[in-house]
Amino acid sequence: MPSAAGDFPIGYRRLAGVAGAVGLAVLIAAAVSLPSLPPEAWLLFGTMSVLSAVIMFELPLGIHFTPQSGISLAALFLFGWRVPMLLTVLSLVVFWIRVKRPFWRAAFDLGNVLASLGLAGALAPVGVQELTPGVLGAFAVAGVIYSLSNTAFTLAGRVAQTGVPSLLRTPSIWRAFLLSGSMAPVGFIIALLYQAFGSVGALLGVTSWLLAAVALKGNYDAQAVGQRLAEANRRLEEALVAVERLSITDPLTGLYNRRHFRIRLEEEFKREARDATPFTLLLLDLVEFKSVNDRFGHLAGDVVLQQFARLLDGAVRPGDLVFRYGGDEFAMILPRTDRASGRAAATRLATTVASAAFVAGGERISLAIEIGLATTPADGGDPDALIAAADAAMYEAHARRRGGGATAEPPVAAPPHPMT
Repeated sequence: MPSAAGDFPIGYRRLAGVAGAVGLAVLIAAAVSLPSLPPEAWLLFGTMSVLSAVIMFELPLGIHFTPQSGISLAALFLFGWRVPMLLTVLSLVVFWIRVKRPFWRAAFDLGNVLASLGLAGALAPVGVQELTPGVLGAFAVAGVIYSLSNTAFTLAGRVAQTGVPSLLRTPSIWRAFLLSGSMAPVGFIIALLYQAFGSVGALLGVTSWLLAAVALKGNYDAQAVGQRLAEANRRLEEALVAVERLSITDPLTGLYNRRHFRIRLEEEFKREARDATPFTLLLLDLVEFKSVNDRFGHLAGDVVLQQFARLLDGAVRPGDLVFRYGGDEFAMILPRTDRASGRAAATRLATTVASAAFVAGGERISLAIEIGLATTPADGGDPDALIAAADAAMYEAHARRRGGGATAEPPVAAPPHPMT
């Protein structure tokens, strides 16, 4: 919440200054010639005004609501416009102290509420002796005028303070208007009971006012708690998703880790059994990657691994899965892919890596990979068997490269016959 002049736009400060000056002038005019009231009337309405600042809750857009309007309108109908001005300021002062209201917001509050009461007072009947349709109509008009004025002033102030005109298009406008007017009928009841039965009757009206005010506060507090719980649940869900993501992600490369590799491999076997379609497993090994670490250091080597991981992740089809298997070894699961398609994909991948440029220690370097390929169901009917087949094929690719065969064909190998 803003706490200094510099926290408020100059336009808002000007608006608040004008509103505060108008409110102060109205207050002085009201205090100059107060009507003579019984002490118990001042005590009763003053106590309710203090209570209204206690029964306060916050609406959307940072707007605070108090049920003081019911007390002020009751005093307006009974005693004229001067008394409710003082009662309202009493409630405002308690409210300002309670929420530590900044000066400019307090100045705006003063002008807003007193001007709204003044507009309502211009139309409200005073000292009505009997209840007639005309009196009821005047009561209703005064309540609507107060609510419209108070809501308009409040929202104009929020727009001036935030610089966001779109606030005027939110459903909160109607909520603020209805809440502002919700205390008016209670004010009518308090006024009529006081006029008919004196302080005893007013106490009955106060009871209805308290019940209505506490019910409103309870309703909005419950909504606020519900919103906070919903927000807490949302954040908890996000945290759980993040924790789950961390548990299956390799922290260096951002790829899935070996633990998740095993889970997804088992899931793919279940899918294969259900759909009767093969899938291919690729195990990839970076050739002579130790020399990169030895030459440039492990930190630079980690950066190269990150570059390589991004290349792999961007080279696969939608639905293919890429994992860091450990160290400089990686794995890929290619769903619904037979041996021929798997070999073609592995060959393209080897070519892509060989033609890519990586940066280590500020120098451009090249990398090469060896790939072992295994396809279900021919090369393995369970995760362990398939991994063993792909691992054996990768060692065959490694041996072929060392034997000089890597120049004749891509460094991709697969079991020459079905493995069980």
